[in-house]
Amino acid sequence: MQRKINRPIQTAGFTLIELLVVISIIALLVGILLPALGAARRTAQNVQCLSNQRQVGIAIAAYATDNNDHVTPWRAFTEAPIPPKGSSAWGATGSFIGDWVWTSMLVVGGYGAERDMFKCPSFPEPNQNSAISIREADLDDPGQAPNWFNSDYAINGSFYAAKRDLNASINDRFEFSIRQSDMLRPTEQLAVVDSFIASFDPKSPAYNPAGLQRGLYILFGRETTGENVHARHSDSANILWGDGHASPFAIADMFAPLDDIGLWNTDPAIDFKPNVWNTVEK
Repeated sequence: MQRKINRPIQTAGFTLIELLVVISIIALLVGILLPALGAARRTAQNVQCLSNQRQVGIAIAAYATDNNDHVTPWRAFTEAPIPPKGSSAWGATGSFIGDWVWTSMLVVGGYGAERDMFKCPSFPEPNQNSAISIREADLDDPGQAPNWFNSDYAINGSFYAAKRDLNASINDRFEFSIRQSDMLRPTEQLAVVDSFIASFDPKSPAYNPAGLQRGLYILFGRETTGENVHARHSDSANILWGDGHASPFAIADMFAPLDDIGLWNTDPAIDFKPNVWNTVEK
C-alpha cells in the first residue's frame, strides 16, 4: 500500500524587494499628496478669513444704519463731548481711557457680529496660557482691555474709523468716524485688514515667545513699530473694502512696511503708489 505524504501548503508572499518597492510607491504618493492637501487647507483658511471679513462688513453697515451713516469708530467714550485733557478719562501717560472699541461695539452692541469673526484661521494660536484673546472677551464688559483689542483684523484708524489722523489737534483727534457716503472710491477704501504685532508672531524675526497677543484691533496708514498689515495668506493680506466686499491684496513681504499698500498721505499721481487708506480727501 502506498503511503500518502502530507506536504505543507505553500502560500505566495512578498519578497523583501517587493515590499521595499511598495513602501517607496506609498512614500512617493504621500509626498505628492501632502503639498496638495496643504494648499487645499490654506485655500479653505483664506476663504474662511474672507467670509469673516465680509460678515464684519455687514455688521459695520448695520451700525451705520443706526448711526446716521457713520461707520463704526475705532474707539468711543460713553458720553459726548470728548473729555478735556487732564480729566479722569485720560491716563497718566496722556492716553485716553475709552469704554468701547469697534470690536465690542459690533458684538455687544447687537449688530450681528460674534467674537469668532475676529479670528483669522491662518493666524497661529495665541499662547495657551493666556486669556488675552477676543474669543474670551467679556460680553458684560465691552471696554475690557486687552481682550477686545486682540483682534486678528484691524480697522483703518486714519480715514475710516476716525476722520483725522492722531497727529491732529486734541480737539479734532476723536471726531466721529466717516460716513459711508464720505468715501470717494468705496471699492478702493481700506476698511479692515489682516493685522499683527511682530513680536507676537512666531514667523517674525522680532518674535518674543513671552508675547501673549497676536493681532491688533487698529492700524494707522503710516509707519509704526511692530504693528502692521500681515500678509499671511500666501504673500497676500485680506482686506475688507469700503463697499463691503473682501479680497486679497498682494504684498511683497509678510512683514513689509505699510507703504506696500500706500501710506495715508501718499499721492498716487506723484509717486505712483496706491493709497487705500484714504479716499475721503482728495
